[in-house]
Amino acid sequence: MSVQFDEDQTKSYSGHDDNGSGLVKKLVKMGLAKDDKQAEFILLISSLIFVVITIFIFVNLNKSSKRVLSPEESRVMVQKMQQRAQEFYSNGTELNQ
Repeated sequence: MSVQFDEDQTKSYSGHDDNGSGLVKKLVKMGLAKDDKQAEFILLISSLIFVVITIFIFVNLNKSSKRVLSPEESRVMVQKMQQRAQEFYSNGTELNQ
């Protein structure tokens, strides 16, 4: 008993779609890229730019959150918070900032 394969009907899956992705085709259709390869390059570069921007934002958010208040600033902030809490509970309404 032997098994025969009809090689004409088997498909090769290489991971690359012959039709191309929607974004690649859109870039070519809009005229931003001449062909699929150039559109893929544009998408790659834009992805890298977004990654760099994201890293930059996270680094700057970390720096700003580490700011240490001086004793005077801390005292003033605590007083304001206590005053707002006291007004809130005495009036029973939300405070305007």
